[in-house]
Amino acid sequence: MKTNMRSLMLGAALASGTALGSVAFAQEMAPVPTPMPAPTAAKPQAATEAYANAAAIGDMFEIEAANLAWDRSKSENVKAFAKMMIADHTATSAKLKVLVDQNDGALPGDLDESHDAMLDQLKAADDAQFDQLYLSQQETAHEEALKLHQDYAANGDNDAFKTFASDTAKKVQEHMKALKTLTPSQG
Repeated sequence: MKTNMRSLMLGAALASGTALGSVAFAQEMAPVPTPMPAPTAAKPQAATEAYANAAAIGDMFEIEAANLAWDRSKSENVKAFAKMMIADHTATSAKLKVLVDQNDGALPGDLDESHDAMLDQLKAADDAQFDQLYLSQQETAHEEALKLHQDYAANGDNDAFKTFASDTAKKVQEHMKALKTLTPSQG
């Protein structure tokens, strides 16, 4: 319909010899812009890579923070929790590394800025505030980790990583239950 209307207008304009005819003719002869292709979704590997990187950083933070808690806490219960964090997150890191290696990937070697800042806060905490800060950070970190693993388990694009995420989410839930039993005053 638009093409027929344009042709009629072009014909009328040309017949009348007006400038409108020249413009319409130029518009009719101008190449029609090609629509831009729709943006493509990120490659499936990118989602898995982002998940693996976030999981690795979470594990690194847990291990480093737990090492500090093992050294600095005066509470035997907090030390026992830290020992569990070191063991469990070292195990999940090893499993994650195998998956990433099988997929020709690489894991980050350093913490991201936010986890690095949390670790710096923990290092700077005085002894009286250390346990409270450590447990508070653990609660936050485990909430983030649970969401990360549950989201990938439900929506991920790699079956082996989805299984890992599901298994790890269960372990994170165990950690969260253990955290609820701790208070900074326990010793």
